Amino acid sequence: MISHFISWDQFLLDYRLPFIIRSTEFPTVNVDVERVNADASRYARSGIGKDRLINEFAVRRAEVVSQIENIPVERFH
Repeated sequence: MISHFISWDQFLLDYRLPFIIRSTEFPTVNVDVERVNADASRYARSGIGKDRLINEFAVRRAEVVSQIENIPVERFH
């Protein structure tokens, strides 16, 4: 599950949050949800340790939070 959060947080960082911050349209992105999820599952089972996986999630989620903090307040209304 944690690896899925990492993958989808990266999607937000790449394809959603920058455009929300700049008030521009989202790019058209062909996302294969099943593939993203399968890749995340494979990564979690690749031998990465629990602590490293949790650390990667914490770092990535902190990046998401930081980007959300950059969204102008008027965009929340």
